[in-house]
Amino acid sequence: EKELLGCHYTDFLRQDFKVEMIKIYNKQKAEHTPNTYHEFVILDKDQKEIWLGQNVQLIIENGEVVGFQALARDITIRRQAEEKLRIRSTELNVTNAKLAKALRAKDEFLANMSHELRTPLNAVLGKAEILLEGINGPLNEKQVASIQVIEESGNHLLDLINDILDVAKIEAGKISLDIQPVILANICESSMQFVRQMAHKKSIKLNADIDHSLKTC
Repeated sequence: EKELLGCHYTDFLRQDFKVEMIKIYNKQKAEHTPNTYHEFVILDKDQKEIWLGQNVQLIIENGEVVGFQALARDITIRRQAEEKLRIRSTELNVTNAKLAKALRAKDEFLANMSHELRTPLNAVLGKAEILLEGINGPLNEKQVASIQVIEESGNHLLDLINDILDVAKIEAGKISLDIQPVILANICESSMQFVRQMAHKKSIKLNADIDHSLKTC
């Protein structure tokens, strides 16, 4: 209390609040506003900041404002919590913006990849179809088998591209899964077609022993 004696109210206000609070009091007095509420910062003797929430009431005698009556309480903890929340909210907004940017980049990449891969792949598949139809001349059985592998592999790669795009659509909630039983033997045989030629070059024989009655989801 001794430290407060002889001190003016504004002596305790943080510098950026001094002019503002004086203007607020003058306005309240001029407009005869009975009650107001303000939040501001004061500094203690150690220059530690303390947030106060203050209700201010006019003292009026004979129609004239003769003073102010104020009741203040320490709201530092609340203001600190609000500041932490504000900072966290800002961080989340920044993170969400980065995530949205990354998702846009991924979508652009998938779209470009789809175009860049499909264009030459369609040309390969088209040429394989022409060869199989014998438009450029007859083929022997070995040539037909080789071109069929090319066609099957190309179609499989095209399916993979479509699957990648479908996964992106699923992540975006633009498509729903329709889970159905599949024949495992067909999947294994299709997969072996891709590596059988490389294995043959190294004199490696590939065999798949599968129970054809097996089905899975």
